[in-house]
Amino acid sequence: MVPTAFLVGILGGCVDATSPSVELSAVLRLSVAPSAQGSAEAVVVRIAYRRLQGDPGPLHESRHSISQGESAVSVEVDLASCLGDSAHTGGARSCVVDVQVDLVDASDLLLDRRTVGPVTLIGGTTATTPPVALEEITVPTRTLAKGGRHACALSGGATYCWGENSRGELGDGSVGERTSPVEVVGGGNLVALAAGFRFTCGLDRAGTAYCWGDGIGSVAGSLPTEVPGGLRFTTLSAGLGHLCGITSERAGVCVGANGSGQLGDGTTVTAALPTTLAGGHELADVSAGLNHTCAVTTSGEGLCWGDNVWGKLGDGSTTSSATPVPVAGGISFSSISAGWTHTCGVSIDRLAYCWGWNPRGALGDGSFVSSSVPVAVGGGHRFIDVRAGNGTSCGVTESGEALCWGTNLDGQLGDGTLVDRPLPTPVSGGSQVAEISVGDRSACLLGAGSGGGVRCWGLGQVGRGVPTVRSSPVAVAGGHSFVALAAGDKHTCGVETGGAAFCWGWNESGQLGNGTRLPERIPSPVSTGVSFAGVVADFIHTCGVSVAGDAHCWGTGSGLGTGAGVELTPGPVVGGLSFASLAPAFDATCGLTLSGGAVCWGRNLEGQLGDGSTVARSVPGPVAGSGTYTSLTGGGGHVCALESASGLVCWGRNPEGQLGDGTTTPNLGPAAVAGGAGFTAAAAGALHTCALESSGAVACWGSNVTGQLGDGSRLRRLVPTPVSGGLSFSDLAAGFLHTCGLDVSGSAWCWGDNELGQLGDGGFSSSTIPVAVVGGQLFTMIVSRDSHSCGLTVTGAAFCWGDNTHGQLGDGTGGYALTPVQVPLP
Repeated sequence: MVPTAFLVGILGGCVDATSPSVELSAVLRLSVAPSAQGSAEAVVVRIAYRRLQGDPGPLHESRHSISQGESAVSVEVDLASCLGDSAHTGGARSCVVDVQVDLVDASDLLLDRRTVGPVTLIGGTTATTPPVALEEITVPTRTLAKGGRHACALSGGATYCWGENSRGELGDGSVGERTSPVEVVGGGNLVALAAGFRFTCGLDRAGTAYCWGDGIGSVAGSLPTEVPGGLRFTTLSAGLGHLCGITSERAGVCVGANGSGQLGDGTTVTAALPTTLAGGHELADVSAGLNHTCAVTTSGEGLCWGDNVWGKLGDGSTTSSATPVPVAGGISFSSISAGWTHTCGVSIDRLAYCWGWNPRGALGDGSFVSSSVPVAVGGGHRFIDVRAGNGTSCGVTESGEALCWGTNLDGQLGDGTLVDRPLPTPVSGGSQVAEISVGDRSACLLGAGSGGGVRCWGLGQVGRGVPTVRSSPVAVAGGHSFVALAAGDKHTCGVETGGAAFCWGWNESGQLGNGTRLPERIPSPVSTGVSFAGVVADFIHTCGVSVAGDAHCWGTGSGLGTGAGVELTPGPVVGGLSFASLAPAFDATCGLTLSGGAVCWGRNLEGQLGDGSTVARSVPGPVAGSGTYTSLTGGGGHVCALESASGLVCWGRNPEGQLGDGTTTPNLGPAAVAGGAGFTAAAAGALHTCALESSGAVACWGSNVTGQLGDGSRLRRLVPTPVSGGLSFSDLAAGFLHTCGLDVSGSAWCWGDNELGQLGDGGFSSSTIPVAVVGGQLFTMIVSRDSHSCGLTVTGAAFCWGDNTHGQLGDGTGGYALTPVQVPLP
């Protein structure tokens, strides 16, 4: 603890009683004697006057640097606004005020706060307050907290939670399970976390406690709320329905459910406000379990109280106690952890002991015999921390290894099996561990050093988008930035700022590029060391262009161009060409070379290779003619390109007039689109095409059965027809039966089929004219395919909407999304 004392005096500054400018001012003088230690750098002083009704009236606020030794700060306070307020308390020349003094660090982070008042200020007189003692305390960082069926972690100045959310325990203002992390509202000031069964709590640096979720005492709701009582904590621990902590004075306090005496105040009465632990013990550690609590005193004594079935209090009996009882054995503990039906502790010589329920090996002594007194954990390991869960225990050794033991029905030991272990067993992965936390039937760890990041295992709540059993640790999804996106028929891909590619959704053909055929509902890294500049996605294959201009493809089919029919990880496209961009074309791929040439390869039944034939190619071949191109777009068997001399040209399949030349005859080579000289960009759908003019106007042509041409009708158009609405667009994307675009402000609009929510307007009704995508996001890029769309914001966040039956929206869920949902990145 780092004490800092302040003497606050308020002096009337009046020299001439007849001078209003003097009589209406006051001086606030602070005598400051800070400690030489700690991070305190300044005090912020706020003065407000009391009113007969309504909120207090502000009078003054100022920030003053402090230094070693004694510092004196004086500020002039104008009382005119108070004396001129008919509702102020006091007389004609007096104001009743409260003085708030905040201790802050260099970045104005609150370290302590004290309020002095009421103080009566009378013009022409002096008022002096008693000394105000402010104290900077140390709150040990607790980055990771595993609750009963949810988990939370601190990362990058924010708090994230995931898992069950029936009571708002994730803190984002909502209810409903989240299989990927969501940010806690207002959680940026927290430095330590504690997660209970259906609630979560956190401490800020000043030691103020906040909770959210199921009601704990008088605190409830899906947003963080300050725990009442004005206490400052150094440690918090959350149980089934109660919360315990250690105050800055090392006193133990608890609040919440107390049916088994788990609050330790000598009663079994639920407490709405924090109640003090009986016995006056000074505590160094505290842990709240299912319905019992344990603590370590500053002298190293172990104490437990509450329910004692199976002997989890460790006093040699099975008798419950509403006050602390000593743990038997005379062991000096450094830390302790209360689980559901057992307890574990680490001694000062770093040996682990456990006691309580043991039919599945939770005590770790090699047996399955329960014990009401501590038994040594086997294996001779030296631990820095041990955590007890629901029949499972996990610890971190001095060497940074994670070990678990006990029940393993849902893979909660993390060893890759479902076999119970009565002795400590290494968690798979072998990386160095900084923290470990154990919940109901799952656990999480925080990696140390270069192995940093949160990984979880067990039943659900592992933060990977799919609520399933994971018997080995998997990384929790986080949030990097995308620079490019691509939508395939049932999958989606993106490139993050560092050039790494990620894909998610359907993977039966290996189109995710992660070396498997297993689907992923959140982004999965593409297995390659290639740094990508962009990606494109087709029906069953995906391709990307590296920052060096090389093309790589993966998945299945003729469009790979790698010389193979299947590539579960990226393979280089043969031919040694350097590409500026690629375009998918229904089991075919076309590319724009750095010299402006167009080449294609793959299936050619519809003439989508543009080489004048219908013969498939397994390697890149030139598009017919000698044109120089600036962009390409591919659809469901046809391709369109901007050619420097002719404008927009298209080739390939044409049963609905999607080539825009006024016919329904396929073209085996480039043919000019009617009026195509004025277009600057194009987007090819399954059976329709749209193009953007330099003015921002959009025209579409081809099939219009669901209104995907956006002209207010459902009539097929063989030549470009203006989209209704008069909007000015900057980008376009075409799906199977719908179209989307970005207006010049970045707002998204969609039109056409909406059976699966692909218009993003919150409903299922199709539209023959553009409708606004709801959510308020402003995008820089939009992509569409089949029945879903995605947009990229200026901050690099990706949002998707529409069909999600294969996880192609990337938010960890299924079904469909009627409005944009954010895509996480690991």
